[in-house]
This record gives sequence, structure tokens and C-alpha cells, in this order.
Amino acid sequence: VSLSEIMLEDCMNYRNVKHGLIALMALALSTIHCTVLAGNETMPATKVDKRIVLSLEEPARLLVLDRMRTFLVGLKDITDALTDQDMERIAKVAESLGKKMTVNDHKVRLKGQLPEAFRKHAVSLHKNFDLMANHARTDGATEQTLKRLSAIFAECIACHAAYEIRR
Repeated sequence: VSLSEIMLEDCMNYRNVKHGLIALMALALSTIHCTVLAGNETMPATKVDKRIVLSLEEPARLLVLDRMRTFLVGLKDITDALTDQDMERIAKVAESLGKKMTVNDHKVRLKGQLPEAFRKHAVSLHKNFDLMANHARTDGATEQTLKRLSAIFAECIACHAAYEIRR
């Protein structure tokens, strides 16, 4: 059992959803800030940066960076909705960040520029948002939403630990 799993369980055991979300966000931010995950090895952020540099054509670079910013805004909106226990708003935001977000990808050439592992992170991320939307609409369980939120943060952390995008 990892520290993240223990913290997630603690977050879900809070009677007050807002306190649980604050603890979950603190865990995610401290993990991003304090460590860089490389494969199964955790190393201090002060070590040499061994991430894979992605040199993308400008339209692809702008699309990927815009997506990341959109994910952050969406995660904030989902967190706000969770504190209000507004499952319909969670479903709406999560759905917009799921597979639906990729509908116009054909307009920017991404194939051949992104490594397979990067694409797998992206597919998993969109799938987790779709699952979150589905759970929010069908069972309204904040526990399932928190599990999806944790899985989404894990994808973000893993991808940011593995890749760097440069001009």
C-alpha cells in the first residue's frame, strides 16, 4: 500500500467532503512539488532532469499545452463542485475533458510527434474523466469521484515526470 493510497483513504473517510478534498489536493501538490517520479524510482527534484524532451511542431505544442491548462481549470472546477456535492456539474466538466475533448484532434498532426507512452497517458486521462462523468451521473458517489480524481492526478504526475515540452 502506497502513501498515496493511504492518504486517499484518509481523504475519503472525512465526514466533511471539503476537508477530504483539501487533504487530497495537498497530497497531489506536495507530490508534484517534492518529487519527480521516474519509472518506479522516486528521486528528489534537485537531481538531474532526465525527462524525455518532446520537440513538437508549433501547432502540436500549443495544443498539448492548451490541453494541460484546460485540465487544470477543469480539475479546479471539479474540486469546487465536489465541495458543493454538485454531481451534475462534475459530470458536465468531466465529460468535457474526456474523449469528447479529442474530437478535433485530426486538425493538428499529433501522430508521429508523440511517443506511444505519452499517448497512453493521454488516453488513460481522458478515460478517467469519462468514468468520473459516468459515476457522477449514475451513482453520485463522491468516493468514486475521488478515486477518479486520484487516478487523474497520478497520470498527470507520471507524464510530467517523464516528459518535458520545449520550443
